[in-house]
This record gives sequence, C-alpha cells and structure tokens, in this order.
Amino acid sequence: MDIGYELARLIAANFSYTIGTDMFVGTMPTGTDNGIFILRSGGTPHKYLPTNKTVMDVYFKDTSAQNAITSIEALKNWMHRMHTTETSEAYIYSILVLSDIEDMGRTLESEQLYKFTVEVCHRDLDLIS
Repeated sequence: MDIGYELARLIAANFSYTIGTDMFVGTMPTGTDNGIFILRSGGTPHKYLPTNKTVMDVYFKDTSAQNAITSIEALKNWMHRMHTTETSEAYIYSILVLSDIEDMGRTLESEQLYKFTVEVCHRDLDLIS
C-alpha cells in the first residue's frame, strides 16, 4: 500500500484533479503546465502498533502564480487536521500540515511552484493487529 497514492485518491475524490493527468505521486514530470505532485520525504513506523507516520511534500505548480497560491491554500486548509478517514487500502488516523506554504520559485518552463509538508498517521487495512 502506497500512502502517497491513497492521499492522491482522497484529493481526487474531493477536488477536480485526475491521477496521472494533473496529479502525480512520486514524480514531478515535465510537460505539465499545472498540477499537484505528492512526494514522500520520510516518516517512522510505530514501535508497537501497526501504524506509520509518513511525511510527504505536496507541490503545486501553475503558469499563474495567483491560481497556484489559491489552489494550494484551499488544499492545505482542507487537509489540515483531517482525521478518521478511510480509503480502499488505508485507514488515516490524522493528517497534520507541518509547514506553511513555501514559494519554491519558477520552474525551467516558467510555472510557479509552491509546496507544503504534511504528516499522515495511517494503517494499512491489510494489516491485522
């Protein structure tokens, strides 16, 4: 179970993004003018319980800086303090936003890039404790 992909599914179900078209997990492909990119940056498994805390960076790029900041702000506010959420493969105990939105500058293709970091406490539904 890839929690990054599960987070992408959750976003796709609540916003107008499509995985593989304008939302990507684990990669930031060139040739897309705008979109969401979810990249794992760390985390820790719980020592005694079948849960994990995974830290992920959520990037958003757009040719319009105003559209980018508006979209990523809406996504950040929606995700922060989310709890008790289930996807087809994961039970998400909580999502906490760990950082404010960071301006990452412009890409080589001149899209504005922003990011924020989240920590997701979750359990794989296939694991039985």
